Amino acid sequence: MSGQVESAFKLYPSCSVTLALTDGVLQINNTANIDPQDIELEISPATEMICGDDLNLENPQVGDALFSVEYVAASVLLRNQATLTVFAAEAVADPAQYSAAFRCCVRPLGATAGFVQHSQTTQKFIANNTANS
Repeated sequence: MSGQVESAFKLYPSCSVTLALTDGVLQINNTANIDPQDIELEISPATEMICGDDLNLENPQVGDALFSVEYVAASVLLRNQATLTVFAAEAVADPAQYSAAFRCCVRPLGATAGFVQHSQTTQKFIANNTANS
């Protein structure tokens, strides 16, 4: 129909590439006691290009946190929520929050040169729960 506008809303405030990751962390967090250092993220070349940069430890910024798979995984794990408060300037500047992000292990699935052939933004979330083993 002409003139009709459609809107879409994301469930979480972070980059759309991290939405499945956020769901996975929230689901796992409700069933297990996971430490950020037990998180391994395997990300596609497309995800790496969009959300694979390290967060600047000396001067973390909200915009960087919104596009950081490490920050998203660790902060959602620590707070068990994915709301605007998790990505507010105060939260991003909280040493506990961003230092947890650096305990996550992120590995690219392949070289970024294959970006065109592998444009799907896939993520594999692995939680190694060694505390309850």
